[in-house]
Amino acid sequence: MNIWQTLKKPIIGLAPMDGVTDVAFRQVTAQIGHPDVIFTEFLHVEGLWHGKTEVLNPMKFSENQRPVIAQLVGSKPEYFYKVAHMVCEMGFDGIDINMGCPANNIIKHSAGANLINNPELAIKIIRETQRGVSDWLNGQTLTNIGLINDKIQF
Repeated sequence: MNIWQTLKKPIIGLAPMDGVTDVAFRQVTAQIGHPDVIFTEFLHVEGLWHGKTEVLNPMKFSENQRPVIAQLVGSKPEYFYKVAHMVCEMGFDGIDINMGCPANNIIKHSAGANLINNPELAIKIIRETQRGVSDWLNGQTLTNIGLINDKIQF
């Protein structure tokens, strides 16, 4: 079932804020504020795939943060496909693709708010994310898509 259909209206959410909605902030907010839905700060798809295992730390969450949505940012559809598998495997309740960040260091890489200028790329990113979720649901594993064992163990 779609989580948006199960939430009471109006929906009160903890918005994704880079440098703010880290693991500790989300935990405190979940315990004290009890928002209806919580988003992670944006996570770079290429960094999640190629970075050291520590880059996965911002993806940690506890059960009291549910529903919890992983926000992803980037401009390469193939990494959205791969990272969608990771997000599913980690048990997130949803994926939010950042198409609104106006920061220069994001838009200069054709990501965030710059996707409005490239609707074809935005469509590819959405479709590859959907395909990644679908393939994971159909049994494709992180090993099948080439994720290193250290990250799988994480």
